[in-house]
Amino acid sequence: MQTVAKQVENLVVGNRVDLSSCQYLKRHSSAGWEYARVEGVDRETENCVVVSYQGIDQVGYQVGSVLQVVVPTDVPDPEIQVRVIGKPEEWSVWNISQNLTDRWGDLNHYDWPNKPLALLEDDAPLYGRLCDQMWGEITFVARKDGKFGVLFEVEFCSLESEAPHKDNDPDWYVKLSPQNEVVKILLKGMAKLTDRFPGVEFAVPHESQIIEDRPAAWAFVPDGTLTAEQREALGHAMLSLY
Repeated sequence: MQTVAKQVENLVVGNRVDLSSCQYLKRHSSAGWEYARVEGVDRETENCVVVSYQGIDQVGYQVGSVLQVVVPTDVPDPEIQVRVIGKPEEWSVWNISQNLTDRWGDLNHYDWPNKPLALLEDDAPLYGRLCDQMWGEITFVARKDGKFGVLFEVEFCSLESEAPHKDNDPDWYVKLSPQNEVVKILLKGMAKLTDRFPGVEFAVPHESQIIEDRPAAWAFVPDGTLTAEQREALGHAMLSLY
């Protein structure tokens, strides 16, 4: 694996350290075959940083000491077709890695080679902070254009998406709108939210991205953009779009 030099005071929980670069643990039995995961970094004194290694030991280092840390494997955010505010008839492109977690914050390892999951696993503070910004059961941790954040996703129904189930409740089915009309309604509703939630990006993804090919509303909130109260307000607003 590729490693990079990092001063001990800049380590974060989740980092993996090459023990052969540690003067105290380079002869440890695991040094030759595994990387030690950092589970704690404490500034004990002005000149001493104590690093706790998962299942191994705690080591006190002089501030400024350098260790070799694994560079987590990154992958580009894939291109996803979306419809954006002001262009309901056109396809635009978002570069976004979706569903890095499930709706409850657990890492989603499905299709992991094509996701930047290693960056989250190697940075526990970032992962924890993002999970704290989730709301209800309509959000996932995601990354757009290389920036981590939280994706609000609300599914809706259309004539096309529910056609396979129309015989289950014919009276309900005939009241549904065509897919293109639902999309326009969602975009029009989200256009009214842009001033209330600055920094948030809105779109309707291609139906292939959603279960049953349903229309859906997306709102990508970059890390730290909204307060808890604003996230709650956004969640309620997204649920009320249609």
